[in-house]
Amino acid sequence: MNFKKAFSLKVISLIIVAVPLFHNVAYGMAVNDLRLPLSGSSREGQERLKDAMLMLTSRSELDNVLRQRAFNPLAAELITGMGVYDRLKIGNNDTVEVDLSWIGINDNIQIVFLEREDFDRRNPIVINGKYREDGQYRPYIKTIENESIKYFLPEDLTINELFYLIEDIDSLTTSKSHRLKLSSLFSQRFKFMAIYLAKEVPWDKLSDSQKELLGRQIELLYLLSNMLEEKPNQEIVSINEIKYRSLDLSDDKAWWIFKNHLKADLKLTQETLNQPDRLIEWAREAVRHMAQEFKAGKMDQLEHKIFIKGVEEMYSGLGAEYEPVKEELESLLQQPLERLLKDNLPIESWRERLKKAEPSQEIEVVKEIIGIIEKYKGWSESRVILDWSPKGILKNQELNCVGRAILVSRILKEIGIDESRVYATSFPRHAFLMLELSDKSYFMVDVFKDLSVIIKSIPKGYISSNLAMQNHIIVKLAEPLDHSYPESQFLSVSLLTEGLIAILHNSLAATISRTKCDTKYELARSYDRAIAEQKKAIRLLPKDASDQHFLGCLLFAKSTSLKDYDSEESIRLLDEAIYHHRLSIVFNKQYAISHVDLARALYEKSKVIIGFANKKKLLDRVIVEYNKAFMLNLDDPEGEIKKEFLIAELMRSRIVKELNNSLHNKTKYPGLEATVTSL
Repeated sequence: MNFKKAFSLKVISLIIVAVPLFHNVAYGMAVNDLRLPLSGSSREGQERLKDAMLMLTSRSELDNVLRQRAFNPLAAELITGMGVYDRLKIGNNDTVEVDLSWIGINDNIQIVFLEREDFDRRNPIVINGKYREDGQYRPYIKTIENESIKYFLPEDLTINELFYLIEDIDSLTTSKSHRLKLSSLFSQRFKFMAIYLAKEVPWDKLSDSQKELLGRQIELLYLLSNMLEEKPNQEIVSINEIKYRSLDLSDDKAWWIFKNHLKADLKLTQETLNQPDRLIEWAREAVRHMAQEFKAGKMDQLEHKIFIKGVEEMYSGLGAEYEPVKEELESLLQQPLERLLKDNLPIESWRERLKKAEPSQEIEVVKEIIGIIEKYKGWSESRVILDWSPKGILKNQELNCVGRAILVSRILKEIGIDESRVYATSFPRHAFLMLELSDKSYFMVDVFKDLSVIIKSIPKGYISSNLAMQNHIIVKLAEPLDHSYPESQFLSVSLLTEGLIAILHNSLAATISRTKCDTKYELARSYDRAIAEQKKAIRLLPKDASDQHFLGCLLFAKSTSLKDYDSEESIRLLDEAIYHHRLSIVFNKQYAISHVDLARALYEKSKVIIGFANKKKLLDRVIVEYNKAFMLNLDDPEGEIKKEFLIAELMRSRIVKELNNSLHNKTKYPGLEATVTSL
């Protein structure tokens, strides 16, 4: 058999193998052609065939990623409906119960999960022995009744099937406000990592099998980058092509951020690059990590679509009949008012004034918007009334600082200010916006605390350049924004939509944690739900001191709620709480309450750790943390924290006495020394 004939048979065999692989990548998607060029020399043909086989292997690994289950039981509860409610005030006396799930606080969509067998019976992919044609099958059933939309989904819905749900929810909103940049940022990061590895790996030091394994992992990273985009691209790119792609990093700062991500987050060092076996193992771990990031990224996109739909309904339905709002609008417009806020806003006038505007004119327009929004009721200290969520705002026509930031950002988008210039910003217990003006300086858009000023201590262009390759930074100011809040010297600044969604997750976690629980089981479930929500917030804003602190508090509360306070689970939760409190202090050294709660967690750990020496070390640290809190002018009007400090000092003195006694008697008790010195 001559070579051409053998080669043709190999290609035909390869296509036969490829069809099911491609068919399984996405329901209803057309099968991609391999498009293998058959011309050229025998050697070139063999190389192309080898490349194609490697690409198909990468594609099958992508298929494994896409077949991950999108929702575990807890994730399904958190997004679709938990049966856990908070009462929302409507009018003067009426209340309504709102389900504390992501859909519950954002929108009126309903999602119902069905067993796969039941779902397939209702929505078959095969009819009369034939697969439904491309475009006819969707992995959901949608019903619309009285403007209420309900989706029926298989309970084992895959990431691959989730693409279609995201696309359909997106189609329900005509406005494209509040883009989700995070997915593109992660996609870019995956792609850059693949290109960087393809260029930097010392291929001449690798064996053929090592080259094949590593090439497959790099191709998979590149495929994942394409699939994470808002409009997924299933282009297959071989390792030989990836090597010649360029790293389009905008400047030296972006390059530094990217290299730091590889080193600090993914532990990729030059030493690892130069050792083939370690490099192969690192690549496997990196791909596993990225597969989870990919799954989280698709869930981000789903939450984003639901959030946007809620924001649009809030913006379209918020009224202008509250008297202070009405008076402000009448003063601004000098004409009779419509019922809805959006119909009264001078959008066209603001747009016109912003064309080629100087910073002072931009500030003038923004202050007019603030003047209207600040007149709404809100900020009820005595009771959480969901005035931070789109549904809550629409129902009760009240807004706290989070709700005001959401609404102002939506209006800024409407008048032509690109959201790449608007940043979600916060310090502990307060959220607002930061606007990059036309001269690259930064204006604080604060609707509640009357802190709307240009922040001169932030260099021009500093925030936008630092957020080019990451979604979140901490900005230290020359002095606190509000001297009654020392922690306001450190600002948490993020991409707009990601920051707003993270703040909602944080608020949702806080509300869930305060719901009434009648049994220990309900209490444990409440902590699990609140912790899961708070971890979502931290994933989006990893350097936020307030978020890290609150997660530490939730973990501590769950630990101390367990029946066996010295169990492995309780100690694990305590250690995790200590870790997050320490991170909180790293990100905001002025945050006094983090020092207090770190001291509390360390004190609790001192009760269960073995050995007097170890107990003393922990209690030494407890005393240090309390003292740091007192030095930061900690608010302790009742003296409760001072009492905790005195108790810790008393406990430490007793432990020191016991330690001295045990060391004095170690010859009498020979087994005691090991206990004292061990962790």
